[in-house]
Amino acid sequence: MSGKGIVTLILSLLLVLFILQNTGMVSIKFLFWSLLMSRSILVFWFFFMGFILGYILFAARKKKGE
Repeated sequence: MSGKGIVTLILSLLLVLFILQNTGMVSIKFLFWSLLMSRSILVFWFFFMGFILGYILFAARKKKGE
């Protein structure tokens, strides 16, 4: 197994442990919206959005430098 495979396996196991330990529900309120969701889904959602935003900004910066 390659180094990338081992890192991917470890990160996947940590993600599963995180999800299993954070099943509690949280209430999110913004203006007139209210949402009830799992804590782990909320953290994953913010992580995913941060990743996408970072990728977009990196790509825009790289394109500007060309």
